[in-house]
Amino acid sequence: MRKFGLVIGVVASLLVIGCSDDNSSNVPSRDDLVKELVKSGGIDQAVAECVVDALYSNLSEDDLAKVASGKEPSADAQSAFSTAVVNCLTPTTG
Repeated sequence: MRKFGLVIGVVASLLVIGCSDDNSSNVPSRDDLVKELVKSGGIDQAVAECVVDALYSNLSEDDLAKVASGKEPSADAQSAFSTAVVNCLTPTTG
């Protein structure tokens, strides 16, 4: 799942870049992160929105601050986010 790794890496990088002003609680807005993910990650708009929504839905403020400062979120948050991202990247039929 190369695309999954790319998505995770880009999201983490964007959070770190967005929070590089020494205020780790200054997490980028949803729309700013979506825009940067599309621009930097070569990911289409719908997938970027799904991934960012998964990020904000599955990570607490504490976990977001950890990621923004270059640290890993809790194991539970990682698992929930990973599951949500896989769902974003899995084509649906219907």
